[in-house]
Amino acid sequence: MEHNEAEVWYEKFLDSRLIREKREILQRIYREGILTDKMIDDFAVTLDIVIPQADLENRYYDLLRCLDSLAKFETTGLR
Repeated sequence: MEHNEAEVWYEKFLDSRLIREKREILQRIYREGILTDKMIDDFAVTLDIVIPQADLENRYYDLLRCLDSLAKFETTGLR
């Protein structure tokens, strides 16, 4: 995978307004094998959370769980 593609997904995560979209993007980045500790740290900062240091896979699942928790409070305007 090219470095440019990683940057595109990185920017898509940061630009996404909906938590469920961020979750989908995070899963894609992980599946593609381009997720890094720095990305996790940056994503966490934008969400105002802290993901403790651990191996990459555990940090990924921690971030995923945080996104799931945040998604419970997300409103889409559909009611």
